[in-house]
Amino acid sequence: MNLFQLSIFTAIIANTLIGLFAFGLQIRRTANQAYLVLTIVLFAWLGCLAQSTFAKNAAQMENWVRISSLAAAYIPFAMNFLRLTLRNSTRPIIRTLLLSWRWLLVLVGIGILSQTRFFMSGVDMPSGSHSVAKPHYGPGFLVFNLYFAAAWIWLVFFCFRDAKNSEGIQRTEIQFVLLGCGGGLL
Repeated sequence: MNLFQLSIFTAIIANTLIGLFAFGLQIRRTANQAYLVLTIVLFAWLGCLAQSTFAKNAAQMENWVRISSLAAAYIPFAMNFLRLTLRNSTRPIIRTLLLSWRWLLVLVGIGILSQTRFFMSGVDMPSGSHSVAKPHYGPGFLVFNLYFAAAWIWLVFFCFRDAKNSEGIQRTEIQFVLLGCGGGLL
């Protein structure tokens, strides 16, 4: 197991334990349910990255890179979902999900994009001193990155706005989401 695999598996374990612990504290609280959704999305992304390290050929590797890109696209959505549940804790979680229909529509497009040759034309398997595969991204990767940048900027903007307009524990929780956004950008 190399350092890349070790760091992924460590992140999977830490993320899962923290997510399950937070969810278990108050199962019925919508913010805790949304945090569990974020945990599942992060688990999916990290799991795909981990699976890619065990790919036996370029086709398998390409498949895992595509799926991990798709899972990564859901991270800003899941963080926004958490932000919305913190902002309005009395709204049922399904209602919050329905109010996020624009995000979901964009994610369908990004999901389709990430599975095309316009997004990625192939992958070079790791060899020699390179322990990570080298994807050959196409013009669609620029669209993906524009989505990702816009989603993070939008999320940070609304987290700042919500933190400014809230008080007490709600403000603190939104600031933690904002901190997570900052960490996600790095």
